[in-house]
Order: sequence, then C-alpha cells, then structure tokens
Amino acid sequence: MTSIYVCIGSGCHLKGSYQIIDKLKQLLATTETPGEVKLAASFCQGCCTEGVVVKINDELIKNVSPDNRGLPTKSKNGRFSSRSSLRLFGSRR
Repeated sequence: MTSIYVCIGSGCHLKGSYQIIDKLKQLLATTETPGEVKLAASFCQGCCTEGVVVKINDELIKNVSPDNRGLPTKSKNGRFSSRSSLRLFGSRR
C-alpha cells in the first residue's frame, strides 16, 4: 500500500494544501493504481517554511503548490514517487 499525506497545518493550509488534496483526489479517481493508495491529511511535518509538504510513504516532498504542481505521479514500477517523476499536468517544481 502507498500512503500519501498532505500537511494541513497552518502554514501549509495558507499555501493551498486543500487544493493539493483536491488535485490528488482527481488524479487517484482517474488513474488505475496497482494497489491500495491511502490519501490522508496530516498536521505539521516539521517543514513549515517549506510547505505545502506532501509525504509519500517515508519521502517528504517540499514546496508543492497549486501553481507549480510539483505533485507526485506514478513511476514505471507503478509506485508513487517524487524521485522518479514530479510531473503532473506537465509541470515540474
């Protein structure tokens, strides 16, 4: 199972975390996944000046915004990862 957590702490909230959650929900609803994906909100990930922070399993992705759309997509092996690809809708952070 892949776990995706989006920080909704005050700093990330002000930088658009709920918009990021909506984009991820859309992505997951329209993408076939090779296993279960858990999408959840979380509180502070300890990087308040670098938000919005998205955590995929044990990997933190910082400075995600609705503008740069540095959101994760599936890699070739079917797992969500920022290292393999940060492209969503053709943008890169």
